[in-house]
Amino acid sequence: MNYSSLIKLFVASSAMLFFACDDSSSSPSAGIDRTNVKTCDEMVKEDVNTWHFIRKDAFGDDAEYIYKAEGRDLIVTIRDAHGSSDTKSYSMYNMESEVGVELAYRAAKATCEGN
Repeated sequence: MNYSSLIKLFVASSAMLFFACDDSSSSPSAGIDRTNVKTCDEMVKEDVNTWHFIRKDAFGDDAEYIYKAEGRDLIVTIRDAHGSSDTKSYSMYNMESEVGVELAYRAAKATCEGN
């Protein structure tokens, strides 16, 4: 398996971890803080702080996705429209390596774009 195939495999499997349904017909949720929210195009691979966006959840409500790196781990917090938060740590990406950051970025970008 070559490097390109390996990245595609990781991106595809990573995108499944961050799956969320898109329903753009719903109104914005009042419980979401929109002050630092970025669009998908504003995400910068080298700056995890820009990986912060809003997607629709499975119920059509807004869900805020916030990513950060802590050492080797990627930390993803999803805050729903009602203010509840769910935080998960993913050590499989190794955020201290260029390849790990690339894989995490592609997964986050795919989640943002709804792919």
